[in-house]
Amino acid sequence: NENGCLLLKLKDVQLELSWPIKRIHAELSNLLDPFSLEVVRPCSELTESISVLVGEHEFPEAREGLAAGVSAFLWLFTSING
Repeated sequence: NENGCLLLKLKDVQLELSWPIKRIHAELSNLLDPFSLEVVRPCSELTESISVLVGEHEFPEAREGLAAGVSAFLWLFTSING
């Protein structure tokens, strides 16, 4: 968005999550190979860093499974945008 944040709107569960893009890049960009043409599994450091970013948000108890989807979204975003 215009504030330099990545905004994820989950309208069906009325949930909005955001992270400063600079923070995402600071946390994750050194853990990815931007020139790789192969799909690879995220390393444990990347998984831990994504978990920290996701953990900044509280999910409704009945919707805790959303955290896995949000983690996948952040991994894809970072993989595509570097």
